[in-house]
Amino acid sequence: IPMLKMVAVTAISLGLFILAMELVWIATDTTPPGPRILLGLATVSMCWGMVLALLYAAGEYSGANFIAIPVMAVSHGILNGFGFATCGLLGARSWSS
Repeated sequence: IPMLKMVAVTAISLGLFILAMELVWIATDTTPPGPRILLGLATVSMCWGMVLALLYAAGEYSGANFIAIPVMAVSHGILNGFGFATCGLLGARSWSS
């Protein structure tokens, strides 16, 4: 099952890295600084959160425990919940209006 987890986390991460590139494209096309900053924060948070997820999955796959689960739960959760979801939604809302 560790190999399946590694493949799944890699696939999800690749999809979200593609979404991050789209957010950068939208942010650079936006003239107001507020949405640009929020979308930039969302992009950085998502990328960093996915790097942590990949490190965690690689650690489980190899048995090396690169990141402990308590650290992963707090950091990944905050990055995705606040950084990506909240900043991304506020930036997209400001951008579209």
